[in-house]
Formats: sequence, structure tokens, C-alpha cells
Amino acid sequence: MTIFGIDFSPLFSPGFLIGIVLVTAGIYTIFTLGLQLNVSQTGIMNFGQVGFAALGAYGTALFILRAGLPTILALVLGIIVANVFSLLMSLTALRLRADFLAIAMLVSAEAIRLVALNWLDVTHGDNGVACDESNVCFDDGWNALAGRMIDFAHSLGWTNVDPMVPLVVVEWASALVLTVLLVYLKKSPWGRVLRAIAEDENAARAVGHNTLAYKMQSMAIGGSLGALAGFFIALNLASVSPTQFNPLVTFLGFVVLLIGGLGNYWAIPLASVITWFVIAGTEQIDLGMAPDKQAAIRYIIAGVVIMALMAFRPQGLMGKREEMVLGD
Repeated sequence: MTIFGIDFSPLFSPGFLIGIVLVTAGIYTIFTLGLQLNVSQTGIMNFGQVGFAALGAYGTALFILRAGLPTILALVLGIIVANVFSLLMSLTALRLRADFLAIAMLVSAEAIRLVALNWLDVTHGDNGVACDESNVCFDDGWNALAGRMIDFAHSLGWTNVDPMVPLVVVEWASALVLTVLLVYLKKSPWGRVLRAIAEDENAARAVGHNTLAYKMQSMAIGGSLGALAGFFIALNLASVSPTQFNPLVTFLGFVVLLIGGLGNYWAIPLASVITWFVIAGTEQIDLGMAPDKQAAIRYIIAGVVIMALMAFRPQGLMGKREEMVLGD
């Protein structure tokens, strides 16, 4: 399909839609669900979500390679590591004002990345974590499961299965379950307390709620979602390295959040697919410019979309104006 001399057909190839858009959108759906809980429902400006993703990815990979644990158990322990860090951060940072909290979270995430970059004996720095000396890789267990899923698809008559399909299925199944759970929690008494804290923490405290405890719980759940997303990032790239967890990851999560709309969990999957179709799509089509310039175009497009939304629909595609509470 050619429009104005530009061939858009690569945007509709199965390899692009499945291997890039759906895989990346699934990761950012899970990642941004945690931001939705923290930012819109609790009023916590969590600019450090990528730090939890890094802890989940590194923790899982190292538990598999160093302790020889099965993938699921290693993932659970990786999420626990992220929760421990969330607890430590919550005891100090959550007492800060919203703007200082945002800075503290951003700095903490960058500190995690720098530790991973420089702790060479454990994380191997820029080389990242993938396989040990005996050529056992952290994703061997996943690859075995993915192979069985592809074999099952073959048995059903699906002969030409994209190798990324198993990851897409697991990611989006996880995203669906998590979205349903978060929608339920939002409507529960616990969720209503979080909303009260986001709107007026002093009033919530005045009626007897331990606001710090509720905010810590929100941070723990949001951090767990970030850790799970980090694990999927590692599976997608078949390695864990510091370059995967720079602050841009969190800011792209906020792009998805703002496009979808604050307060609406169901908006996140749709916004994630739209965001990554546009961002990744600019790399697939030939715009007749140098590759480095064309790569930069995608972030310009994301910025223009955000500015347009803020001007014409600040609540996002599926958000509500009354949900637009971003802390004190």
C-alpha cells in the first residue's frame, strides 16, 4: 500500500504486528497498569517504575543462573526483590511532597541502573546477563515452554507460527488477568481509600486511614507489575542489560498512560497498541531520510500526539476529567 510515494505495507506484515507491536505493547500494558494504579488512583508520581522492571529482570535471571531455580520460582523471587526495594523507598520517599517524590523515584531507578552497569562480578556490566559459563541461559525454561506451545499450535493445524506468538499469548493473558483484578480493586473499599488519598490525603488521614500504609501497598503492587514487565523485556531481548532500563522506558509508560486516559485501566491496552504501532511503525517505512534521523522521528511523533491530546482531550482517549488527580 503506497500513499504519497511512501510504502506502508511493512506496517501490516505479521512479523511487525506480532513480533514488534503486540510484544512491545503487551510489555508496556503491564508496565503502565502499575503506573495507572500509582499515579491516577493513589496520587503517587512514580517516575521510577523502570527501576522495578530492572530488579524483576535481573533478579529473575540471576536466581535462575546462580541458584538454578525454575523460571516461575525465580520470577516470584524477582518480584519479591522489587517489593523489598519498594518497601525501603516507601518508608522514606512517600513522606515527601509530590514533586520531590517524583525526583526521588527517578533518581532511585537510575541508581539501580548504574549499580547494574558497574557491578561487573554479578551483572557483567554492559555485556548483560544471558548465559553462564556452562552455556545455560536464563531463558532456557521459557524457550522450552514456547516450543511446546508452538508444537501445540502445529497440532491444531497452524503450520506457520511466528516464534514470538508464545510470548504474545503469555503477555496478553497476563495483561488481561491483571486488568480485571485492578478494575475489581478499584471498585473495592481498598480502591476507594486510594482514591480518597489521591484527592485529599489529609482528609483521608483525618477519618482514620493509615495513608502511608495504603500508599506502600499501592507501590508494592505497582512495583510488582513493573518487575513482571521487566521479566518480559528480558525474554523478548534474550538478555538483561542496563541499556534496557533507562529513564525513557518510564516516560514512554507515561505516554501510554496519558494517551489512554487517567483512571481507566481498560484504556491502557488500547493506548499501548496505538502508541507502539505509531512509534515502531516509523522505523519500518522508508521516509527517505538518514536512519538516525528517521529513528528520532518516532519520539517527535509521540511528543506531538501528547501535545495534541493535552490541547484537545487532556483526559486521554478513554479517561474522565474527574479522574485527573496527580497528587498534591
